[in-house]
Amino acid sequence: MKKYKKVLASICPIGKEHYEVYWKDNDQKVKYEYRDKDGELFSCLVSTLDDARDARNDWLRIKKHKNDKQYTLDDVVLYPDDGNLVPVIMKDNIPCAISQHALEKFLSEALQQLKTVLSIAKEIKDEI
Repeated sequence: MKKYKKVLASICPIGKEHYEVYWKDNDQKVKYEYRDKDGELFSCLVSTLDDARDARNDWLRIKKHKNDKQYTLDDVVLYPDDGNLVPVIMKDNIPCAISQHALEKFLSEALQQLKTVLSIAKEIKDEI
């Protein structure tokens, strides 16, 4: 006698959403599915359809960011390098893509700023 595994399959078509609303003891639950254009399925179980769509939109944003190797203009600053302005990709105020010379200059200036802050802190401490 053959044993069969129970397989759950989604009926959600590509680029579309599918949802079902369940009620139990005056508690609403929405089972939500969305199949992206590349065929990847998103699903969740939440209280409202709006919550499901918000979760889907967050998932799409994260997925796009992971797949998108381009950066926005907000991530790029122009940094001087040997008299030229070089585009530098910054994440959390840290240079992620920069020439070796520009990186050394950036670190040198950052170190100088840190020394200035420490010097001011020492002066304040000495006055106290």
